[in-house]
Amino acid sequence: MSEKTLTNAVEAISQHKSLTQQINVVQVDLEELPDIAQEKLSFDIFPSAIAISNLILRALKLFFTNTAQELKINWLFIRRDITMSIVPGLLFTITALVNYPPTSLAHGISILAGSLIYFWLCITSFCISNQITDIEEDKINKPDRPLVQGIISYSGAQIRGYIFMMLFTAVAWWLGVIEWAILWQFSFIAHNNLGGAKHWMTKNVFSGFGIMSEMGAAWQIVAPISPVVWLWLVILCSACIILISVQDFRDIPGDQAIGRNTFPLAFGEDLSRILVSICFLAYPFLIHLCLMMPAGNTLVVMLWDIALFLLSCLIAVRLLVLRSYAADHKTYLLFTAWYCLLLTSSIFILRV
Repeated sequence: MSEKTLTNAVEAISQHKSLTQQINVVQVDLEELPDIAQEKLSFDIFPSAIAISNLILRALKLFFTNTAQELKINWLFIRRDITMSIVPGLLFTITALVNYPPTSLAHGISILAGSLIYFWLCITSFCISNQITDIEEDKINKPDRPLVQGIISYSGAQIRGYIFMMLFTAVAWWLGVIEWAILWQFSFIAHNNLGGAKHWMTKNVFSGFGIMSEMGAAWQIVAPISPVVWLWLVILCSACIILISVQDFRDIPGDQAIGRNTFPLAFGEDLSRILVSICFLAYPFLIHLCLMMPAGNTLVVMLWDIALFLLSCLIAVRLLVLRSYAADHKTYLLFTAWYCLLLTSSIFILRV
């Protein structure tokens, strides 16, 4: 082998080694690239992800805090009136469902959920309107209400009132009871804003129309109103007109201070207590004749008659004997229990 050939072979081997080293270096660089990219990714994205997570958590906390505060305010507005609105409405809707069974459990639950939402919006819209116009009376008779306590401002209450009125109207249209919602709105606007509450007669009449509009909607959410149901609506409306004055005895100081002429102030407290007590003793007989007798002389009918009469007697006696603010408030609560008891009886008595 010549010297030149040997030299060329040595150079070729050297070049091969150099090329191999370069390839190894490139491989090392390529292997390091994912780590470098991952490290860069962690610096660029991880802080942003943490910031977004913190922002979402703060937003959720603010949402739930504000929601809880709004629910508290709503409770302070409506808590005294639930047993004259939401509970009776649900009871009469259940009565309608007994007469017109839902096609499925889910269907029945959806009807009750719609009824609950409707009557919650119904009573909230009324209570906000009522308390906006009765701040001076509430300072004396009901100082725990949100406007009196300063929990919300007057303008804040007005805004909530408009919102709930619009929501109530929309839900009424969705449930197919818009005519009853309009009657309800007319009744409480006339009662609260047009001076209807200033005189005992208009105060009681508009309250009676309100009861009729509530119970009419409660039934119509499920089915059309039959003649038998109309009779129940008329009796419930008249019961409110005649007996609702029981709530005025506890409110005498505040009503007197603002010049409201309620039944006890118009006829004197002593005479008014006697008259309202007589009405409570007599009304169970009207209920028996108009609502219970058509269902027949059964044991169930008799038991409901007895229960309603005994509770009426208790209310009448309390009106005559117990005359403090606390006692009159409890007597009024017994009246709301009597009203709910009558509507509970409809579940077992009323058949179309």
